[in-house]
Amino acid sequence: MSREWVGKLYADSDQGSSKTVLKRSNRMEKEKLSRIPRSRTMKHFMFTVACVSLILAFVAVRPAYAATRYIDSMFDNVKTTKDVSYGTYNALTLDIYEPEGDTETKRAAIIWIHGGSFYAGDKSQYGKNGNLGAAPEYAKRGYVSIPINYRLQNHPVVPASPDIGAATQQAKYDAMAAVRWVRAHANEYRIDPNRIIVGGSSAGAWTSLYVAYDTGNVGTSGNPGIASNVAAAVSFAGGMSPGDRELITRGEPPAIFLHGANDTVVPIGLPTAVFNQLQSLNIPSEFHTYPGGHGAANTADAHEKVRRFLMTTLKLDQASFIGDLDGNGVVNIVDFTLLMNHWFTNNIAKIDFNHDGKVSVIDYTIFMNSWYAYLTTQGT
Repeated sequence: MSREWVGKLYADSDQGSSKTVLKRSNRMEKEKLSRIPRSRTMKHFMFTVACVSLILAFVAVRPAYAATRYIDSMFDNVKTTKDVSYGTYNALTLDIYEPEGDTETKRAAIIWIHGGSFYAGDKSQYGKNGNLGAAPEYAKRGYVSIPINYRLQNHPVVPASPDIGAATQQAKYDAMAAVRWVRAHANEYRIDPNRIIVGGSSAGAWTSLYVAYDTGNVGTSGNPGIASNVAAAVSFAGGMSPGDRELITRGEPPAIFLHGANDTVVPIGLPTAVFNQLQSLNIPSEFHTYPGGHGAANTADAHEKVRRFLMTTLKLDQASFIGDLDGNGVVNIVDFTLLMNHWFTNNIAKIDFNHDGKVSVIDYTIFMNSWYAYLTTQGT
């Protein structure tokens, strides 16, 4: 037999052997599987199906996270309008930050006043890189956020300076003109004229408190014949001069204070006195201290507290009523009493509801209509 034939024989023999081994292996696997009870296999299958179904059900019924306007970031993009003139002086310009894609027709607005000892600074401090980007960040949460410029002094002015009064009044006049401008353009920018808030840091916070509580003289910085009152004040490291807390009377707007415990520029006793006055008159107010000196309160935690205070105090999740003079979300006999007090004292800033620069029977009629609207919609 030749080697060629011998090799072929061995190859055929090996191939047949391999096929035989493979058949035996398959038979053994089948026998092994057949020895597993069917009931046990079915139980494993049913358990797996049950687990998957439970997971899918959990995912399906789990409530989605609902963002809260004015608290949580709801908008990815912000529309910015820069350098809008709002008063009679060249320095008086403002920027407007609005949530892009927003459909709300009446939005709360917050006017930001920068710090800098009444001598330095700019509205850009509230832009992307300053003050934790407060202007765009509040806009992302639903506010119309408006940082302003105001006339500055030719030297730094602090609470201990002899000319703090003059610097304060000039800045206050300009900021009040900004309030009036915002109110005059409320329809254009879909702003609720009853929910214009003023806030700031350092000199800006100081000015904000005077805008809220020193309303007897509104100045001549622009937009006359329109009310200058605000819904609330936000003070980051601000205060008022000793004795000026007496300007605050019952029915004034609420305020929140955020201050460094060891502030030597604006000593913590100054805002504390203002806070105590508000508390004595039952005006909603909060005071939060932070470790450190001047500016130590400019933190993410502080801004979160501000947003929650404004939401709760101004009831931003509810419709506003023009007759809600004490800002508690209710129109009742207390507001009527405040109306009459303001009327007899000719306090135009508080009850000039039609923004014509005077108090008349028209304002009284507007108040009564607001009271009626509250009663019919709230049922109380």
